[in-house]
Order: sequence, then structure tokens, then C-alpha cells
Amino acid sequence: MIQTLFVMFFQAVAGEPDPSPPAVTVTPPAQPESAAPVVTETPEEARLRELRARRAPVCRNMPVSGSRLPKRVCASESQMATTTTDSRAWIDRVQSQMPTKY
Repeated sequence: MIQTLFVMFFQAVAGEPDPSPPAVTVTPPAQPESAAPVVTETPEEARLRELRARRAPVCRNMPVSGSRLPKRVCASESQMATTTTDSRAWIDRVQSQMPTKY
């Protein structure tokens, strides 16, 4: 009901649509007199750029046992990979231990 009233109100305020749309002229962009040289990236610069990207912090919401609210964890990609590998190694080590005889 209210939505219908809002639509009718906005139509009344807006008035009649303009019957003729304005003419639009498109001009091509001006060509620069001197084109900038194309810079190619050396392998060393590419490696450094990749290392910087891996160090950039990334934030993720991790679930917490017994809570409905996730915990926000911020770390770099390499730190996240190290944590995941260490956690997996610890779980494998604990699960592979044989129980002792009583």
C-alpha cells in the first residue's frame, strides 16, 4: 500500500517526461603527440611483485567452536599456508599414535 503511494507521489512530482531526448555527439579522444613507451617487466621485478602480493594481509572470518560469531583473522597468504600445514601435521601426528595396552 505504502509502496503504491510512494510511486504515485514520485510520478506526480516528476511531471511529464521530456518528449525529445537531447542529441548526443561523440567526439573521438585526442591522440597524444608522443605516445608513452611501453614498459616491460623484468623477471626480477615480477618476482618482487609476487612476493609483495603474498605479504599483503588478507582477512578471513574463521568459525569458533561453541559460538555463533566468527573470529576475524588477518594474516598474509604465506602465514596462512604455514598455519594450515602445521595444523594438518599436528592432526596427522595425533591421529596416527597407537593406543597403549593396559
